[in-house]
Amino acid sequence: VPELDFTRTTSLDHAFDGCLSLTNIPKLITTGVTNMHTAFRNCRSLTMVPEMNTSSVTNFSSAFEDCTSLIDTGNLNYSSAIDCENMFYGCGLKKINPIDFSTIEDASYMFAKCGSIENGGIIEIEGLTNIGKTVNFNSTGMFLSTLLTTENMRVIVDGLYDRNKPGYNYGTITFDAAIGTITSDIIETATSKNWMI
Repeated sequence: VPELDFTRTTSLDHAFDGCLSLTNIPKLITTGVTNMHTAFRNCRSLTMVPEMNTSSVTNFSSAFEDCTSLIDTGNLNYSSAIDCENMFYGCGLKKINPIDFSTIEDASYMFAKCGSIENGGIIEIEGLTNIGKTVNFNSTGMFLSTLLTTENMRVIVDGLYDRNKPGYNYGTITFDAAIGTITSDIIETATSKNWMI
């Protein structure tokens, strides 16, 4: 099957949930899909995020939760994303690709308990931007129990949105499983943007 056409639906809620032996998914035609809640949850043999248009998706919550063989976050479009709670929770990620958080309100546990055993749990993180741009941004447990190097933390902090603006409270970001040093420059960068580590 070269591709699957979902243009007549707006929801992929539970579409492939629990397909434990599914190793790959063909291109998905998802123009107009807004809900991917638990779409691929527990696809534990899936190694790659399928090719699809996610420009209209607002709900990514638990979309790839417990996809333990997933090696990276793919090249998804987050331009409409609001809810990313648990999106990659428990995934065996080796790499987090660039993500613009401009519209995301809930990133709680988004990358919690992630990491590839092959890489000793270490993840390469690239180009996260505008983290916390939405006023009521929820970062609870965003990287819970995920091993972070000093460079990982530096990339994350560099991507924090400057919350020194009217209407914004300070933001908080937690690195509870840091294996690197939270250096003074990381703390200073976060503090200058009105964030607490």
